[in-house]
Amino acid sequence: MVNRTKDLAAVIEKYNRIKKEKGRVPVVLDFSQEEKSLIKLRYGSFLQFCTSFGDKAPHGNVWIPDDIFITEIQELYQHLGYPPHSAQYKRATSAIRRFNTDWKGLLKIAGIPATFSPRSNVSKEEVAYKTKELVHKSGSNYLPSWNQLKKEGIPVSSIYVYWDSMSDFKQDIRVPAKLDSQFLVDDPAD
Repeated sequence: MVNRTKDLAAVIEKYNRIKKEKGRVPVVLDFSQEEKSLIKLRYGSFLQFCTSFGDKAPHGNVWIPDDIFITEIQELYQHLGYPPHSAQYKRATSAIRRFNTDWKGLLKIAGIPATFSPRSNVSKEEVAYKTKELVHKSGSNYLPSWNQLKKEGIPVSSIYVYWDSMSDFKQDIRVPAKLDSQFLVDDPAD
């Protein structure tokens, strides 16, 4: 059986920690589904939970604090491995309005390295990441053919937007071409 008093104490501790560390009244999005269930069971609603501490939840319980937008975007970046597109983040429009910027500006605010060209809607980091992932998944040690890259959904046209040549691309992502990989034999003299 779950000790609800102990679990609720952890929720209250989290509430106080968020309040102290972030300098704001916690919102419902700060809590997991299990924590929200405990709050509802004991207090009836999240707003009543806040009131029990003498706090008034800003904008009701649907307001999203700035730090939650940023954290969610950073978590999406970590999950994907490359800078996300605005369409991949469900609150993109709200975040863009809140920070009064565009998606690229929002990525910058979130501290996500993203190199964009006016000629591509895909970042340099996405092209490199997806190519390296394809090489890793295929178990090979060389760069697949142009057609194979294209077939696997790599935005190949963006390669020449960000790199002057395929040689530069291969060197930057540290993946040789198939022909080059044949010459990568360990030298017994080493």
